[in-house]
Amino acid sequence: MQAIVRQKLKQQSTPTPLIVTEQRGGVEVIEQLTAEWRMLCAGGPSAQPFFQPEWIAAHVRAFASDKSLVVFTARRQEKLCAVLPLIAELTTLHGIPVRKLRSPSNVHSCRFDLVAGAEEGEEAVQAIWQALQRKSDWDVIELLDVPEGGLGEQLLRFAAAARYQGGQWERPPGAYLSLSAPDLQSQEPLQAVTSSKLRKSLRYYRRKLEEQGTLRFRRITVDHQQSLERFYQLESAGWKGQAGTAISCAKETRQFYDEIARTATRLGQFTLYSLELNGHPIAMQYGLAYDRRFHLLKPAYDENFREYSPGHLLTYEVLSDLIAREQQEYDFMSPQSEWKSRWAKAVRAQSHVYIFRRSVTGHVLHAWKFRVLLRARQMKRNYQAKASQGAVL
Repeated sequence: MQAIVRQKLKQQSTPTPLIVTEQRGGVEVIEQLTAEWRMLCAGGPSAQPFFQPEWIAAHVRAFASDKSLVVFTARRQEKLCAVLPLIAELTTLHGIPVRKLRSPSNVHSCRFDLVAGAEEGEEAVQAIWQALQRKSDWDVIELLDVPEGGLGEQLLRFAAAARYQGGQWERPPGAYLSLSAPDLQSQEPLQAVTSSKLRKSLRYYRRKLEEQGTLRFRRITVDHQQSLERFYQLESAGWKGQAGTAISCAKETRQFYDEIARTATRLGQFTLYSLELNGHPIAMQYGLAYDRRFHLLKPAYDENFREYSPGHLLTYEVLSDLIAREQQEYDFMSPQSEWKSRWAKAVRAQSHVYIFRRSVTGHVLHAWKFRVLLRARQMKRNYQAKASQGAVL
């Protein structure tokens, strides 16, 4: 009798296996999963706006509307436990024709990763990898800007265990500043995170600007079209416009940021900070507020006022606002830069993740990227480091 009871308890404790499904189509596949997908993003490592279904859908509509979307879902009974959206395309990798499964992301996407519940994370990634392994219609899987410790790295480890070649291509890290430290709560943010030289300079610049008129700081939380237009104009008026990298330089990019603004407003995430002199913005920051963190997507400033460091002045005001509202972090995002490092020393690593099929094509691609090109990259860095040391000496 006791043996029967133990057997029943064992059966009850055995979890139902995960079922992985592959869905193909367009952005409607994402829309069908939106409510469940968003719940997966609540809490844990997936609590970032870049992993939400609305973010992925905006990318697909703007940059990949003519591509084939493949979405892998892992479910336990009816519960959604993990999602991996990919784009299937015939393209080239370093000049070699390939069948690629890639993340629906680009330079504007900031980060990408699989999304999974905290309980099923590793198990769900393994189940999705097994589904990918059974497919024969890809030569390379490419996931762009996967955060360090992310589920994309787990996918790579499962592939390596199955003797698939792969690797990580290092990307510029993203700077961030924790706002929950005791010194930030007890001091002025300028005092806590900056040098005395910068503090002195910013006080001087503020006085000089105030001599020219009224200086005003604003936090805008709705996608007011006039405010967005001001931001786009400010960004395109400087070097970004000349280089062709400003948002307004490409209709697809403009479409993406417009949709993000609309969706983020609806979800209570949209944040546009503005520093204005006599009613005209001289520095702005377009970002998203999510899970008590501010993610900086795009900064801009009026280069006619560069001698007054309006971008730094605005950053101080943003920090003051975030701390006053008890936010936990200012995420400056990738790439790290000189101006960001004056505020934030801590960085988060991220990388492109590649998995190659066990085939002649896959072997050639891996050898070219992670032997030839990686070696050339390292040699270039060594040369630049030596040249820099020589310049200092």
